[in-house]
Formats: sequence, C-alpha cells, structure tokens
Amino acid sequence: MTAAVTECRLTVAEPPCDPVAVAVLARFVLRDVTCVVVPAAAAVTACLGAFELAGQRYVVVKVGEKIRRDLLDLLTPRELEIALLVSAGQECKAVARRLRISFHTVRVHLGRIYAKLGLHKQTELTALVAARYATGRGAS
Repeated sequence: MTAAVTECRLTVAEPPCDPVAVAVLARFVLRDVTCVVVPAAAAVTACLGAFELAGQRYVVVKVGEKIRRDLLDLLTPRELEIALLVSAGQECKAVARRLRISFHTVRVHLGRIYAKLGLHKQTELTALVAARYATGRGAS
C-alpha cells in the first residue's frame, strides 16, 4: 500500500502557536521533518496521516518552524539550564561541575532533551536555542 504524503501545518486559534495547548501526544522526526500526533479535533489544515486508537481519532502533522522554536518551552527548568550550557559550548563534565551534579546525570538530562525536541546532535540543539533567542524571545 502506498500513501501520498502532503505537507501539513498545525494551526491554533491564538498566536503564538503553542503545541502544549493542542495536547501533543507524540513528537518524532521523520526524514528531517519534525512531526506531532494530535487529536483530530485540533484545527489542522492538512495532515500526513490519521489513525484511530481506543475510539479516539488522531492526526499526524508536520510542525512548522514557529512551533519548533516553542518546543524549548516543553523542557523542565533544569533541562533548559543544561540545554543552554551545552549549546553555549560547555562540555558535559564542565556542566556537571558547574551545576554540582554527576556527569551521568547531565548525560541523562541531555538524552531526555534530545528525545523531547526530536534532536540527534548537539549542533541541532545549538541551532534551536540560537533561533529562539535570536528572535528576542527569552526565558521568562
């Protein structure tokens, strides 16, 4: 079975687009494109696919760049702190010393950060952080 893939955009009534308000169930990267799974009731202009699970209908949509920058909001304060230090060029051992936690704990946090944001490399994290803070949006 072959399915045609069309470009999808997730839109929410109130700007800026907040993925948390849409109840994102899953986030993944497919061929270098970040995608999310949301309930079909969300305002979706188009979708990559749809499925039903336990009587609830869900759609898979491509995440636009504006939403991708907001993904940093999904991090805990500690994860954001570690993400900022690592994206600034700090090595994991230096981050561990600075925060007075173990090297292993830093690595675990980084693994969770990459999983939440759908990233694979430190350079991707750095680009995401730079894009967020270059637009003048900072942590509140």
